[in-house]
Formats: sequence, C-alpha cells, structure tokens
Amino acid sequence: MLPVDRVFCSLSKEMPDMTPCMPILDTYHTPRLLGLKLREAYLDSQKMAKAQLQAYYRYQVDGLEVGLGPSETPENMLGCRVIYPQDDVPIYGEPPIKELEDIDKIPLPEVLNKQLIPIEILSKEVGDKLFIAGVVSAPFEYACILHGFSQTLRDLRLRPGFVNGILERTTEISRIYGEALIRSGAHGIKIKDSVAASTIISPKDYRTFAQPYEKEILGRFKKMGAKTILHICTDSTPILKNMTETGADALEIDYIVDLKFAKALIGSIVCIKGNLAPVQLVLQRRPPEIFRATRDAILSAGVGGGYIVSTGDSIPRDTPSENVLAIVKATRKFGGASSLT
Repeated sequence: MLPVDRVFCSLSKEMPDMTPCMPILDTYHTPRLLGLKLREAYLDSQKMAKAQLQAYYRYQVDGLEVGLGPSETPENMLGCRVIYPQDDVPIYGEPPIKELEDIDKIPLPEVLNKQLIPIEILSKEVGDKLFIAGVVSAPFEYACILHGFSQTLRDLRLRPGFVNGILERTTEISRIYGEALIRSGAHGIKIKDSVAASTIISPKDYRTFAQPYEKEILGRFKKMGAKTILHICTDSTPILKNMTETGADALEIDYIVDLKFAKALIGSIVCIKGNLAPVQLVLQRRPPEIFRATRDAILSAGVGGGYIVSTGDSIPRDTPSENVLAIVKATRKFGGASSLT
C-alpha cells in the first residue's frame, strides 16, 4: 500500500496495511535539514518546498504538510505587520482591526501563483506517493491575529457581535487560502485553531466563536473532495466531541490529551492524529524513549485503524534527526495491521 493510500484509509477510519506516520514536520524544523535559517525558508517558496522534500527523503514519512509561500509583501499580511526573525517563527505586529469599521478595510486576499509554488512542487514531486496536506489558520486564529489575542478574548465578553463580524471576514480568508491549496494539488487541508484550546477559552466559547466557523470552512473543503484535519493545541479534552461535530475527518490532538481516553470517546467517529509531546519527548529525550512512547501510542489508539502517528504540535527547530527517525522506526515495527486487528 502506498503511503498516500495508508493516510486516506486511516482518515476513513479503516485499517491500512500499516499505521501511517505523519509527524508535524513544518517550516519550524525542516529548514534545518538543508542548513537554512528559518527566515530563508519562510521568504523563499523554492527553499520552503525543498526543505519539505528533504524531510521525506530523510525520514520516509507517509505525508507532508505545507502552507502558502510568501506573497509579494510578506512583511504585511492582511494589514498586519509581520516580522521574520533570522532563525525563529514569524511575529505579528500591531493588529489592524480596532473597531467595527476596520473589518471592511481588511481585503479578501488574492492568492498569487508564487504563493502556490511550495504545494505545487510537493504535488508534482511526491504527490503520487505521499499524502500532501495544505495548512491554513482557522477563522478564530486569524481573528486573534487581526484583532489581537488579548483584545479578542476580552471582546468575547464585551463585544461578542463585533467578534462574530470579524469571524465572518476571517472565514472567507481561510476559505480562499484553503481552496487555492486544494486546486493546486493538496489531498487535504489542515486548519490550525491553536487559540481555541480549552486552556485558553471555555468550551462554551469554543462552541460559539470557533466551532461554527471551523465547520463552515471544513464543509467547503470537503465539497471539493479534500480530506480535512482539525488541529487544536494543548488541552482539547473538554471539547473533543464538539470538535467531531465540525465534520473533520481527523482530529490532531496535543500531548496533554489522554490518547487512550480519546480513542474510546471519539475513535468510532473520527480518525485521531497525535499525540507525542514535541518538546518534552521528541526534542528533549533520547531515541529509545521516543521509540517506546511511539509504541505505546500505537497500542493505545491504533487498534482497528483510524489512527495516524504524529506529534501533537510542530517538531521543534533543533530536534535531532535520530529522534524523528525513532518515531518512524517504531511505527514501522509496531504499526502493522496484523498486530492491531
């Protein structure tokens, strides 16, 4: 079975020949494989794609993920200043939405051909073998960028109608980006809603301000034939069932969530992707410990299929390659269908 078929099979909650291995190898870690600083990869579509391809060649994973490449003005995203440190992730500046009238000043983006170079390269080079996921931020995550994280949280209480107005605009932004990635070869779309975690907002606020908009755009992507993955950071235990109601094919859960509990609660509804700890385990421990933890994850969630081995969040920049390889080796040893049926 080809890696892409394994992932599709798991996303359909079935048992493939081998549990897929698809840790989160994004632009935080992969530039290191080519000796690049992060800024170089973020601002160069060709280098971004080459770094992702190198992750496949080095680790032999079953899928890759990539977002859009830089626009013509990468230092300005939808009116928000973006700072690119030499060797760290981008930092967002002053949020452009302060008042209701500012919402209409945020332009709906036009995705340029140069921004699609990374997904097009991956699709052409390995799309017949690997599952390629395009990555976009969810509407609530974009709202926190454009209105400010702290101010958005305050306005959930003070000005909920205003926040919903922002979310209507950011839903269109997420839709435009995701649809462009699908048309350019992505097999599926992962939406990131890191700030919708239960450690940040209440389950009630999640159901009011995040879930409905996640559901809307995931539905649009599925109508285009794409598979869908929903990522929420840290603890999503109180909202796991609510997350399944978005219609996502898979939930990407972080290390705080008890994997065995999640499998019992939602494993019959949705594929589970996760949830090895990226820092405390994959960055900081030795390969034998990572190997054992991966084995334990497979035994907790892999029985019967509908599971993809992954980290709960991005693999850190300076993670040793042998640590990532330990995840892959353990998956190949313990993830066979004959061991999990």
